[in-house]
Amino acid sequence: MIVLTPEEMAKLDKKTIENGFPSLLLMETAGSGIAEVIKEKYGHSEKILILAGSGNNGGDGLVVGRLLDIWNYNVKIIIVGQKDKLNNEPLKNYQSCKLRDLEIKFVNRQKDLKELKETISYSDLIVDSLLGTGLNGDLREPYLTIVKLINNSGGKVLSVDIPTGINGRTGKVMGEAVNAETTVTMAFNKVGHHIHPGRVHTGELITVELGIPEKYVEKGKYNHHILTMKEAKELLPQRPYNGHKGTFGKVLVVGGSSGYEGAPALAGESALKMGSGVVKVLVPENINQTVSSFCKELTSGYLSKRQLKEEKDKYDVIALGPGLGMGKRQKEIVSYLLNNATTPLVIDADGLNNLSLEDLKSTESEVVLTPHPGEFSRLIDKPIKEIQSDRLKYIRKFAQKYKVIVLLKGANTLIADKTGNVYINKTGNNGMATAGSGDVLTGIISSLIGQNLSLYKSAVLGAFIHGLAGDIGTEGLGYYSLTASDIIENIPPAISKIIRGC
Repeated sequence: MIVLTPEEMAKLDKKTIENGFPSLLLMETAGSGIAEVIKEKYGHSEKILILAGSGNNGGDGLVVGRLLDIWNYNVKIIIVGQKDKLNNEPLKNYQSCKLRDLEIKFVNRQKDLKELKETISYSDLIVDSLLGTGLNGDLREPYLTIVKLINNSGGKVLSVDIPTGINGRTGKVMGEAVNAETTVTMAFNKVGHHIHPGRVHTGELITVELGIPEKYVEKGKYNHHILTMKEAKELLPQRPYNGHKGTFGKVLVVGGSSGYEGAPALAGESALKMGSGVVKVLVPENINQTVSSFCKELTSGYLSKRQLKEEKDKYDVIALGPGLGMGKRQKEIVSYLLNNATTPLVIDADGLNNLSLEDLKSTESEVVLTPHPGEFSRLIDKPIKEIQSDRLKYIRKFAQKYKVIVLLKGANTLIADKTGNVYINKTGNNGMATAGSGDVLTGIISSLIGQNLSLYKSAVLGAFIHGLAGDIGTEGLGYYSLTASDIIENIPPAISKIIRGC
């Protein structure tokens, strides 16, 4: 499913209006959709306060207020700004509200905020239609104080299009942001809805249709997406009735070291659970027996350059790095595979920590990198804080520069391809921030590649299934107790859920 930036949505709105769809009708349609959501979720006994700005987001809120008044809801409207500053369509909707003798007040002075605080405290539902997706700089007064009043009120909050204070392109909090229980957005989800911390502030996300003609939506030109359950089902590799072990892919896991015996086993077992026909682990001789004992279905061998030379072309994909350790020998292994392997490589953990960017640039293999922010920080020599402030920018730039797939883990894992497309993963939870979780993800992605799914689709679907398995796991275990092994156990229920579509 495509996800738009604020600029892309504004351009689409403009094209729709220029081709004969009146802007006032767009606003009416948006407000009507929001009002219907409120009608469905909240009763007539609720005291509803519409907090509107002077722009189009505020205009949507004014439509909501007028319709709720028609439906006999207890509604008040407060507009932040001055009447003579209202834009064209918001002004017309203000005039329509006045025709119904709706209670409308303007807040434009510091002394008005004291009265506003009292009004907010008496409201059961606050409709935040202050600023919308066009915000670029930090919130200024009086919006900064008003957002704090909203958040401190303890009341339920429904935001129009996006919570005030969230950057619609990055999900960043611009000084302060509304904590919404529900956000109703128009036509398409926005990038800022799905990227942390915007995702947390958004709450439940509901999309209402605006009636924008399909022919104006240039789907091929948009490069942000999220995967839906239906799309995930379409991506799942087919399982032919007459298939055999070779049909369903052969995965080679290269990794392991003393103290990290579990990592390659977790990657291998998760690949098997994801449907691989054969999985072999190559690990140091001194830990081979231990690693093999974790999963009966894994085959194993000793990790050496000679063994790598013999094995590297016998498999459909190589998962490189789980538990590999750091050092000269490990660097040589990573370098050797990047310079000599022809099969796709999924590189994680110490595979990344021993990686040379020069080798990455010159490799002939297709590559998926799956760093967490710390590993990515070391890889590009940028502070973690700087990367986290604009995760989209950094992974897109890296993927395009080195012609690889980059999956950056974290709250809302991001997956970028070499053409600039980015998928924002919407599954997963903080219970998955546990040792071995990344090894499981590596195994899932490697398995999908081995089953002939493209590298990018494997990374996108793999992240989705990994997160969904974690979500299912926490239903029974909670967020505190989830382990990597629990995620593996819930891969089959996750796949079943995708197949069922619910």
